[in-house]
Amino acid sequence: MFTAMWIRQRFLEPLKDRQRAEGRVEGIAEGRVEGLAEGRAEGLAEGRAEMITEIKEWDRRRRDAEARGETFCETHPYLRN
Repeated sequence: MFTAMWIRQRFLEPLKDRQRAEGRVEGIAEGRVEGLAEGRAEGLAEGRAEMITEIKEWDRRRRDAEARGETFCETHPYLRN
């Protein structure tokens, strides 16, 4: 416990003080928030694109089966899981 307090007082607090004085602490936090937001947006876009591709492939298989007069009983991708 003593070692952790010593490290915090000796290194972390002076570093944070310097970063605050330079205005970097807020910039770092803002950068993290922006990075998380960008990552979420990219993930959602990729997920949507994958879902659209799956639905198009499912629909193609459904239409092919219908054209052949076969019963198509594959679950719609949106309803899976």
